Amino acid sequence: MRVRVMWLLAGFVCLLGVRPAQAQWWKNKWEVASFVGYETNGSYPLTPTLSTVDVNSFRLDGTTSFGTFIDYSLTRNARLEFMWNRNMSQYSVQPLPGDPFTKAFNSDMDQ
Repeated sequence: MRVRVMWLLAGFVCLLGVRPAQAQWWKNKWEVASFVGYETNGSYPLTPTLSTVDVNSFRLDGTTSFGTFIDYSLTRNARLEFMWNRNMSQYSVQPLPGDPFTKAFNSDMDQ
């Protein structure tokens, strides 16, 4: 019991010495951060149609995406932010069930 009270008292004393965190907006008005991610693959089964090309399944292949954030501090509570993201995707089709997927087209997206 006595040890528990000592730990509670020590924790309370530590909390008294903590200052709230403050962003240093006046020192660093610009902030640049980059990121990299991975998009997993996934397929979507299609129903047969009367089109000239019959496709059993449509798949988005796994790929990486990357980009950057650029921030500028206007005031302590206001910021402007720009984000750029690039995703280089490749799509594949499967003509018949059990057939291998073949490359259909590429799609590069910039956001």
